Amino acid sequence: KLVSISFMLPYSGVDHAGGEYLLRHYRVLAEHCSTLDAFGPDLDRNPLAKARNSDVGYDSYRVHIPKFPEWRKSLFGKILARLWILLFPVYPDLGAVVSFRTSAELSECLRSADVVELQWFEYFFFAGLVRRINPTAKIIGVAHDIPSQRIERNLVTAPRFLRSAYIRYVSHLERRMLLRLDWAAAHSEKDAKLLGELSVSIDVAVLNPPMECLPLESHSLGELH
Repeated sequence: KLVSISFMLPYSGVDHAGGEYLLRHYRVLAEHCSTLDAFGPDLDRNPLAKARNSDVGYDSYRVHIPKFPEWRKSLFGKILARLWILLFPVYPDLGAVVSFRTSAELSECLRSADVVELQWFEYFFFAGLVRRINPTAKIIGVAHDIPSQRIERNLVTAPRFLRSAYIRYVSHLERRMLLRLDWAAAHSEKDAKLLGELSVSIDVAVLNPPMECLPLESHSLGELH
């Protein structure tokens, strides 16, 4: 029994490499697992993926999208979510944090899970929730990119001392998020090396999907937001 908590959920015809990779990944998992429960936030095109969950093609695959709290859609909620990301730039959207932590459906699936995978680095945040609900489940984190690298590029025009201090803070948050994982994976040797530098306590593997077979356009979590 496998639970996947992911920033996005895939569907046939998705127009970026991360989504196409995840679609093929889920097809393999659904073929070999008795159940594959995929949870995604109430954002972007995930409702479309839920409507087309048959694209994975196995009855073991089930899609869940916990609803964001109503206040998250208000002006106050949007401002609060923006402040949350400024304070915790490697964490998921505040709406996802609240909805996942309060989801009875997610808790029920986690209790019986043998393996839990967390897709996208930001969603490593939920490893603590998994450990609390099911201390024996194996937790695998799949990093599609390393947030600190993207954030550092975005701060290239900031004063050097501020940029340096903020990147150190971001790296501290990243190290904390790796603490509860049993295993991590990246899509390149470079990212795997960065994960290994952030944490020496977990094994890191490189998943090298045949990217030449995937759509050329690829987006990071931040770009999709």
